[in-house]
Amino acid sequence: MVVNFNLESPLNVSSVHENAHGETGVISFSSGHMRAMLDRFPEVIQMDCTHQTNQYNYQLLTMEAVKEYNNGTNLRTLLREKDVCEVVATLHDVKPGVREVGSFLATLQVKSQGQGKTIEWRVDAEFVPDTVRFRLLESVVDSALEQLRGGLAKNEQIELDSDDKAAAGAYRYVAAIAKFGQFTRDQVEAMKWLWNLQATCRDAVICCSWLHREVRAAHAPPSPCAGAFTELLENWPYNELRGFGFDLTYSDLYCFRDSAWLNDDAIKAFAVVLANYKNNVAITAQGHGASTHAFVLLPVNFGGTHWGCLVVDQHIKQVKTYDSKNGKRNKQRLKKIASEIIAADSTTASYTTVEVAE
Repeated sequence: MVVNFNLESPLNVSSVHENAHGETGVISFSSGHMRAMLDRFPEVIQMDCTHQTNQYNYQLLTMEAVKEYNNGTNLRTLLREKDVCEVVATLHDVKPGVREVGSFLATLQVKSQGQGKTIEWRVDAEFVPDTVRFRLLESVVDSALEQLRGGLAKNEQIELDSDDKAAAGAYRYVAAIAKFGQFTRDQVEAMKWLWNLQATCRDAVICCSWLHREVRAAHAPPSPCAGAFTELLENWPYNELRGFGFDLTYSDLYCFRDSAWLNDDAIKAFAVVLANYKNNVAITAQGHGASTHAFVLLPVNFGGTHWGCLVVDQHIKQVKTYDSKNGKRNKQRLKKIASEIIAADSTTASYTTVEVAE
């Protein structure tokens, strides 16, 4: 029901609110027609899934839903009636913050009519595309691009003009989706870029939630988390962060959150921050017993070229070492680190070291 409501119009907004137990509490709906008729006081229809009416909570949820929608109002006005390729180009130029572009993308229309339909690519230099103001489902976009790269564009060679840029119009690939429509390669790739941007904005919000929930609780007030929270949400995800000595963007930092792998740039940036302290400052972190975790992962960087790791397995009392390149010198270094880990704690004295290939 919620998905169908969102697909009906790009101006329809819905949000699902969970209670403290993680159960769906209230679903809020706000249609474009409502706001057109009541522009000063946008109406929101709410469904109480707990069957426990609470007017005060309804009012709070209404205000929050309207506030969330209004974050993307300027972009909706600017990009109204534009083709997806123009939308991508404009976002590159304007560089809106995560909060604003995330709100815009949440209400950018998605059409599902292409799902399950056959897709046929062809080369048509004379094709004139229609203006596409919506996105196809991400699964349809992925399927179309995978089909193109494995077929017509498999051995593609990019032609460059005199300015070393890709020559425009050399090939115009067109995807025909049965009983739905035709789209150029540029339009399909623009849709994929918008899906990726929406996922990036979602990661930013999850990162900020982690900052607010976990990091803020570990600091006595005033906490620096509030400033970091604002910095992450008000900046374009691909803005460059200076002072680290290498290319780093805000999006590289969104992996600092629960249940997420750190990327190489995030780890490298953290190492740069630690290096600033050198030997002048002692940093003491609150200790956490290794016994509270079934597995402890320790990434190891080899000469700035690639990564290996050690895994402490509490169940079978082993320290497993892994090097993707299987280098003799690197394996020796990993064994040495494993021996130091075992010798450092009496509870791990009975552990053994094992090399693993995967």
